[in-house]
Amino acid sequence: MTFPKNKISWIIIIFFIALLLSPLIMHLFWVLKPEKSIDIIIVDKTVVNNQKNEHASLNWLLNNLKINRNSDKTLYSNDDYYGFFPLENEKFYISDFEKMDSAELKNVLNKNQMIYITDTYGVYSNEWYKHALTAERSQLIYGGLSKKEIEILKFFKDQKKLIIAEFNCIGSPTEKSVRNNFEELFHIRWTGWMGRYFSDLSETNPDIPHWLVNNFKKQHQNKWSFSKSGIAFVNENDKIEILEAGRDLTASTPIIYTNKVNSAKYNLPKEIPYPYWFDILQMEDINIPISLYHINTTGSGDSIMSRNGILKTFPAVISHNAGDYEFFYFAGDFADNNISRNFSHFSGIPFIKSVESSFHEDDRENFYWNYYYPLMSKILEKYYDSLRVKGL
Repeated sequence: MTFPKNKISWIIIIFFIALLLSPLIMHLFWVLKPEKSIDIIIVDKTVVNNQKNEHASLNWLLNNLKINRNSDKTLYSNDDYYGFFPLENEKFYISDFEKMDSAELKNVLNKNQMIYITDTYGVYSNEWYKHALTAERSQLIYGGLSKKEIEILKFFKDQKKLIIAEFNCIGSPTEKSVRNNFEELFHIRWTGWMGRYFSDLSETNPDIPHWLVNNFKKQHQNKWSFSKSGIAFVNENDKIEILEAGRDLTASTPIIYTNKVNSAKYNLPKEIPYPYWFDILQMEDINIPISLYHINTTGSGDSIMSRNGILKTFPAVISHNAGDYEFFYFAGDFADNNISRNFSHFSGIPFIKSVESSFHEDDRENFYWNYYYPLMSKILEKYYDSLRVKGL
């Protein structure tokens, strides 16, 4: 056997050995990472398949941070949630709080230290039953925030346990009285408008719901003349407005801006595009915005938004942490991300993915790795430290 004699050859050999061993090293670093225990209630009422996209990326994050259940020290799986559970052959079951007796519910609430409501939009018949496929909205099978869940949120607030909720948890199909209770409880108000960025506004784009196109046509002389990227705005009364890049928008995606203080505090970029569903909220001064959305419009875009009372700047993340209770609201479908289910047990993956995805700014993965992951990491790290101080 002959060995290379020059320095460059040795460097190349060492590089390839390190490359081959890097997965093992990354996994070893994860294994050596200290465990952190937080008992978390996850609520997801919009699970139409076993991918569980609406909360799977949250579970990936919990696993990567090595956050486990305090009760049995096991890591969270994608089946650790309350809500809608799909089965084979169009069957399903519901596991939530509605049928719990007072003793069982009290035990669940006392045991858990945090609640995260990832999605309450629900499941509809045209999504679930193959024979019920239709281009329009259909009958609700299950969904919406409930009165009992408002009581649960009030309990967590009174106990100063961490509460995180996000996009559409008080929109349709949540009853208006329940929404009002949520708004009073946390001092925010939904304006009735939500929006979504589309990379292609062509009518043939399968990502654009048929009901959105049909409602717009009914309200605008049966016309749909869009072909570029842009934002669709939807009101709770089904009114639709479209802003298209170039004509109405100078930046086709909403931009999330974070000031210098919060950028440093939560390790967030000062600005980042947000390319998915969001809702437009207002808040009382008792709350603090971590970040703000801004819609960058032209004169025609300004006119459309002004005429319809749609805000151009509004909160992206709302926080309250004044000592009386701890609450965050993510005004976007942040936890719904199509990230790979693999490699959560490897340290360093978030850094690699943040660099890799930053070359695709309008992609949801870029948002996940460069905004959602660092934000959630900091929130959970701070909350875990507070639990340790309390001896919990």
